[in-house]
Amino acid sequence: MNSIRRTVGATALVLLILCSLNLVHPQVSSSSIVPWQKTQLLAPTASDQAVSEPSVLYENGLWRMWYRVGWGNNLQGIYYATSSDGIHWTKYGHVTNDYNAHVVRYNSTTLLMYAHGLITQHSIDGIHWYNFTQQYGLTPNPYLNQTDPYAEGAIGNTEPLKLPNGTYLMYYDALNCNIAPTLSPNGPCSTLISSLSYAMWAVYGATTPDGIHNWTRLPSNPLIGNLDSGQFANPNVLYQNGVFYAFTDFYSGGIYETLETSANGIHFTNPIIDPLLVPDVELKFDPHCNQVGDAWVITRPQGIYLFYDEDANVAIGSTKSYASIWLAFLPDTTLAQLAAKHFTNVVPEFQITLVIETATFASLFVLSRRFPVWKKKGD
Repeated sequence: MNSIRRTVGATALVLLILCSLNLVHPQVSSSSIVPWQKTQLLAPTASDQAVSEPSVLYENGLWRMWYRVGWGNNLQGIYYATSSDGIHWTKYGHVTNDYNAHVVRYNSTTLLMYAHGLITQHSIDGIHWYNFTQQYGLTPNPYLNQTDPYAEGAIGNTEPLKLPNGTYLMYYDALNCNIAPTLSPNGPCSTLISSLSYAMWAVYGATTPDGIHNWTRLPSNPLIGNLDSGQFANPNVLYQNGVFYAFTDFYSGGIYETLETSANGIHFTNPIIDPLLVPDVELKFDPHCNQVGDAWVITRPQGIYLFYDEDANVAIGSTKSYASIWLAFLPDTTLAQLAAKHFTNVVPEFQITLVIETATFASLFVLSRRFPVWKKKGD
């Protein structure tokens, strides 16, 4: 099979190719292409099938990653790896069972794992994890099979953000049951979504004084995503210099990453970089790649480190996934510069190299038309 290899500038030709693959929002402009330096970090083995959903800490010169292994198979769980440079990783192995789970540093001695709107486990070393003796987090909670009065059909990826005043904002994704109330006015949202093979995801928020107890849902929920703006999920929100930066997955034929900002953490702009991240280099590793997401962002003096996964088959209903974990690095750039599209490391006529198999191009084009609405990864 012959390959089509073309190196083109960040022009309308690049956008034409990407839009024909239905991997980007049709309103994207050429200036939105971000010059990430991409590296594949962890690839799945034949047995574990998929590695995805990274959460990363940088502590005392050591990079630490917790990530999901498996997809609907017996090996599904949370695994751990470390790195001295953020590029080359040493796998420790399985540390606990969960999914849609993210690890955060709570204080100098304690790590917490957040998933499904709950604080599920705690650890001192990140390797040995223990359940709490009681349930903390958002209640009532559909994940706990509790009656849901908040029109949230499910709760998935969950991440807390500690604010300068010591309080916390929790960002989580959930099914937006208000998007089609007339279709099933008396039925539960989960039944509605399942019966229609439809997934309308949105980003929600909740607050607490201490990151563990007495969570209160925000009255303005959902914060990002509705019937007009589309589906958003897998939030990763950072706060710097009075600005909230929300990295989220956006669903539009495929799944790609976008960035929004807010002055108060509640009211966010429409996507200011659209797309922030799309499958391009990943296609050389997996020509069926149709989505990128689950971003986890760390800023360092060297630049922006965006850890994410590419997921080839989940969104089109496959029972298997061959997802891998990647790093997108943007040197010498701050979050404010990223949001303003000021890339100091870009040379004139920035170029992108696309490697596309002819048959793959055709198959992706067909798939993007056949599956106009995508199921969220991991649920």
